[in-house]
Amino acid sequence: MKVILRTLLFLNAILNLTIGLLLLASFIPGLFIRLNMPPATPAFYGQLLGVALLGFAWLQCRAAINSKLVALTASITGHVNWISGAILLAWVIVLYADQMLAGIGLPLFGTVLIVIGVLLVKLAHVSRI
Repeated sequence: MKVILRTLLFLNAILNLTIGLLLLASFIPGLFIRLNMPPATPAFYGQLLGVALLGFAWLQCRAAINSKLVALTASITGHVNWISGAILLAWVIVLYADQMLAGIGLPLFGTVLIVIGVLLVKLAHVSRI
């Protein structure tokens, strides 16, 4: 079970690394417009979130290597993921229901965050037993 959990942690670290690097580049004008996503305003907030996601990615990579950290890190980052996905879905549905900003991209991303988060939490709980 820990092999699956380590693999999921590593894949989630890659996802967090990608999103973190994208948010670090939030100062580039027109980047989010080309991606059809709402811009981080001011860009400073997007960069702070990008640094936090890079920290999560680093923690998840370390936990995938160190077996003592696997279950605890998966549980914590899993809860952060599913809560973030729920907030993202609520934000898109409440604020942009009439336009459905970014088409299917942001709702799909929120759903992926919820699924990955729930899987991480469940696998962390099973691997502790």
